Amino acid sequence: MPHDLAKAALTGLMHWTSVPKEVVDSIIFGTVIQEVKTSNVARKAALGAGFSDKTPACTVTMAYISANQAMTTGVGLIASGQCDVIMTSGDKWMSNVPIRHSRKMR
Repeated sequence: MPHDLAKAALTGLMHWTSVPKEVVDSIIFGTVIQEVKTSNVARKAALGAGFSDKTPACTVTMAYISANQAMTTGVGLIASGQCDVIMTSGDKWMSNVPIRHSRKMR
């Protein structure tokens, strides 16, 4: 599941940076298409990685650029002074997600 991969990414990042979970102001993930079973990958991953339920975590859904949008949203929050520490990433979990458009449209 995408949230399992995202949880591993968050856990690895916390280990690599030694940043305490308590100082993370927000978690933002990008995804191409929301998977029905996990509509908010960031929230499920954050909770699975041991973050507080008070830490905001949201998922941006955009084709092909969702991870970049997650990062630029995080940069905007830091630049505007709303946050100091943001964790962003993206998942491209496409194995089980039905694409409901014709081949021509895709």
